[in-house]
Amino acid sequence: MGDLFSQLGIDWKLLLAQIINFAILAAVLTKFLYKPIIKTLNDRKNRAADDLAKSQELEAKLKEADRAKDEIMASARHESEKLIKQTEKSAIELKDRLTSEASGEADKIREEAKKQIAIDREKTMQELKHELGSLVALSLEKALGDVADKNMQSKMVEQAMNKVN
Repeated sequence: MGDLFSQLGIDWKLLLAQIINFAILAAVLTKFLYKPIIKTLNDRKNRAADDLAKSQELEAKLKEADRAKDEIMASARHESEKLIKQTEKSAIELKDRLTSEASGEADKIREEAKKQIAIDREKTMQELKHELGSLVALSLEKALGDVADKNMQSKMVEQAMNKVN
């Protein structure tokens, strides 16, 4: 084999030294350059995978939060509609109750007014009868003053008063 190397012009000692140098260089590069680069690349790859996983997890949480928000909004909307209907119903009931109370109060006031009018009318009629009786008595006394005596005059006045009353 030595002949073959010499025919090709290769010094086997030099070749062996270069192979050893290359092996040392490869070992040094592997230890100090290749492994740290591979480690950095793997770390980056792992970090990217972790970031992707966290991103997917956050996206899932965001979707869950959106779903929960939609449920809460739907529930709140339902509750507000229910509350509005209940408030409208209460308002109608209150209006009806107040209307019936006001109507009852108005009827009561009307009845009281009718009673008061009847009492006032009766009182006025009594006053008118009394006044009319007094006028009739006075008129009879003046008209019969010369014609009839006091006793007859008083009987006639009494009869006229009875007829008026």
